[in-house]
Amino acid sequence: MTVISERRKNRRAEHKSSIALESLDPGTSMVATMFNYSRGGFYFESDTFISPGKEIFIGISGSPYASESNTYECHRVQVKWLKELYNSPYRYGYGVEHRDSVECSATDIIVTEQDEDNHLQKVKESEMELRKHPRRSFSKPVYFSAHNRYYQGLIRDISRGGLFIQTSDSISLGREIHLVIPHTKFDKNVMIRGKVVRLTPKGVGVKFTGLVKQKRRPKS
Repeated sequence: MTVISERRKNRRAEHKSSIALESLDPGTSMVATMFNYSRGGFYFESDTFISPGKEIFIGISGSPYASESNTYECHRVQVKWLKELYNSPYRYGYGVEHRDSVECSATDIIVTEQDEDNHLQKVKESEMELRKHPRRSFSKPVYFSAHNRYYQGLIRDISRGGLFIQTSDSISLGREIHLVIPHTKFDKNVMIRGKVVRLTPKGVGVKFTGLVKQKRRPKS
């Protein structure tokens, strides 16, 4: 994916905090993490795919834009660019431009304490996984099976612990899959067993769980 560059008119300052995302059409809110900000916008990371140009609402706990600390604020922003991330707990990084502030309370964008706890636990586990198995960009076709069906996709990144498969096929979260990566030591007699641990509009994230020995035909 091509990274869309940004000309920064305003100096950015570091500020890491959990934020809540919601589309302009009210619906399910999602938790993400903000990393820096300026007067004109800020940068956050999320597993949710959002198209550049789209406007969304973002709720910020302890907003750096507020005059008082520990203030919850809502902002309408426009996504200016995104990039795929390889060594982050998240799938995508976003630069957004601030449109305006909106009066709200923490209950207007509904993210429960359980949602945030689950989010923080997921980030912690992902960070530990990344320290053990850094991801790298990769581009190779892959063949895999799930629930007695066969699929083909494209590997976009890979680590010793798993990979991301770009595919338009629908595969449920938690599904066990068996896969073969052509032109590697795993493409003959051995398949890799994996578990789908992440779903995005672009494809699925898979965690390796073991190897599957293939039965060889007896020699005649």
